[in-house]
Amino acid sequence: DAAQRYGNLRGADLSGPTDPRLVQVHRDQIAISDRFGGEINRVIRDAGLGAQVETSTKTPGSIYGKLARKTNEGKEYPLGRMTDLSRGRINIESNDMREVAAVDRVLRERFGLPPQSEDSPNFMRDFMGAKDPKSGYARSHLIIRDEKGNAFELQIGTRDMSRFIDAPVGGTNVHDAIYKGKDLGINTPPALAAEYNRLLLGISRANAQGRSASEDPALARRIEQFQAAVKESLPEKLKNPPEPEDPWKMPGSVS
Repeated sequence: DAAQRYGNLRGADLSGPTDPRLVQVHRDQIAISDRFGGEINRVIRDAGLGAQVETSTKTPGSIYGKLARKTNEGKEYPLGRMTDLSRGRINIESNDMREVAAVDRVLRERFGLPPQSEDSPNFMRDFMGAKDPKSGYARSHLIIRDEKGNAFELQIGTRDMSRFIDAPVGGTNVHDAIYKGKDLGINTPPALAAEYNRLLLGISRANAQGRSASEDPALARRIEQFQAAVKESLPEKLKNPPEPEDPWKMPGSVS
């Protein structure tokens, strides 16, 4: 496929986000993403689990933006290093971390991935028993490859977690505003970054007990206040962004 054929391409080699090679990569990845998604859903269904994967592919503009940014930073980062050209999320609607664990286990077994190690940060251990979790981000990340070496990045977590990190604020979203602010021209106050992690932990602990964050009025109120504070911290161009002129990429999105 085109991603492997053009695997050595770097940002400096491309004419821009509409470079024909990137357009071909994107088209090929749509088919690859659909194929992975179908197989993942079949495995989950055969295991008697009710979850379903939602797939997506990086747009040509998003691919170009990442490669160009790496080039500007002086980093050797060819197209072949990107493992998230095709990607998917499984959002557990019950918001129960036990179901996250079940889906994670079934997919690791099917695709020959090692079980989660007890020697490394482990979201299941941290949020289903540990007294001092290292992070509030409770989501499993898997890289699945087919027989040709094509990669598919899969995230498994609760709907609560996705709803929180993807919440729109102005012309961006909560996660990018906190973790990718430098690329967006945002000077994120340290206090907001700290509250972000505390809220992640609060959501994860609720989900570990099989509860939604919305069932905790105090937590839900803190999330609402946090989102308002994040929007207030944005530069004016992101607080009230104009309609984007570039059809390939929305403003305030960093991939």
